[in-house]
Amino acid sequence: MTQDTLRVGIVGAAGYTGAELLRLIHRHPRLQLTWVAGNSNAGRKLSEVLPGTLGVPGVGDLTIERFEPSDAPRLAKQLDVAFCCLPHAKSAEVVASLYSEGLRVVDLSA
Repeated sequence: MTQDTLRVGIVGAAGYTGAELLRLIHRHPRLQLTWVAGNSNAGRKLSEVLPGTLGVPGVGDLTIERFEPSDAPRLAKQLDVAFCCLPHAKSAEVVASLYSEGLRVVDLSA
């Protein structure tokens, strides 16, 4: 990772918006996907849930984690930017917890 590369995480990575975002992040020269979350698929490899990521270096082998707002302080140390791709009603608490820790957050929730 170069100094200009941003470490990126996605909450809601296995949904439609998250899957499209994965494709965009993977093609971006300054973004490195380092963390993914999705409570309904926690513990599974990303490639198990999104077969299109199978064999994509640094993407398909990521393990989907469960996210709780109490995880925000740890993530603020591991990430530069977090994307939220959850349904609108679920995103508010997640975004607030990440933002309150000083993390840059992009909310793509519907």
